[in-house]
Amino acid sequence: GILSTPAVSCIIQKIKAIGGIILTASTKSGGPGGDFGIKFNGANGGPTPDSVTDKIFQISKTLEEYTICPDLRIDLSRLGRQVFDLENKFKPFRVEIVDSVDIY
Repeated sequence: GILSTPAVSCIIQKIKAIGGIILTASTKSGGPGGDFGIKFNGANGGPTPDSVTDKIFQISKTLEEYTICPDLRIDLSRLGRQVFDLENKFKPFRVEIVDSVDIY
């Protein structure tokens, strides 16, 4: 959903995530019009050092393939973890749905 960066930081910490990807229009601009960016906040909820985001970016440039799963149906109304078998790729593929309002 649409959340402020401080709300995302809080949620990352409360659910003990290893980090969170934040799609933003405020910093690290990119995209066709320079109006879109991606940030990665670490387990402490705060921004990771530039060395971490630079490494993620460098790795992303070496990807040789990715998979689109048009038939994957995630029930966004069901809180909790959902596990999917994607033809033995990325096994297991997990999605966790949280109530961001309740957590924050």
